[in-house]
Amino acid sequence: MLFSVDHNENLMEQITLNKKSNNFNFVMKKFAILVSIILFISCQKNNSKTVKFMTLDPGHFHAALTLKTMYDGVDPSINVFAPKGPEVKDFLSKISAYNSRIEDPTDWEVNVNLSDNFLKDMVSKKPGNVMIVAGKNSKKIDYVLAAVKAGLNVYADKPLVINPEGFIKLEEAFRIAKENNVLIYDIMTERFEVTTGLQKIFSMSSRNLRVINRWNRR
Repeated sequence: MLFSVDHNENLMEQITLNKKSNNFNFVMKKFAILVSIILFISCQKNNSKTVKFMTLDPGHFHAALTLKTMYDGVDPSINVFAPKGPEVKDFLSKISAYNSRIEDPTDWEVNVNLSDNFLKDMVSKKPGNVMIVAGKNSKKIDYVLAAVKAGLNVYADKPLVINPEGFIKLEEAFRIAKENNVLIYDIMTERFEVTTGLQKIFSMSSRNLRVINRWNRR
């Protein structure tokens, strides 16, 4: 039966409240573990028994957030390739805080490589097999493309592209990734959140979608 408008208003308000009260760290941990497993499988296909992270040009806190916990099958040594500046300093500060916290501290061993040629250095040295990138959206797709060309798995923050030109590069990146047997995976934590799934199911009902549209127009 069709829900009443008032009932849907209350339901949507409750969903919104639930989203705000949801434990983000728990969702992030579950998501990162899932990606770690996927990347571990991919790395094994490329004759590597261990996932080794490299962080490129960290310009957003999501780059550090992916390292907020340790993971089975992931090498504790991470390599950072970036230009000098406040963004990489902030990233390193967050990793240091994770390592030194009292409750459930991490144990990352950070190797820092600072230069203007950070991308070239990463793809030439390749001390790891998974590139983590979260930062300037205008540069991200070029980083992704360079990584898969070098045979590296990619764990990239959303959005992967921001314009049609970038989408063409993304299509090329996925084609090359398939040829090189590596993965491109995006950091999209709310995809795995229960309330997000409920909203998706609810919105896919054409009858309920009309009710939501009426509610939004009020």
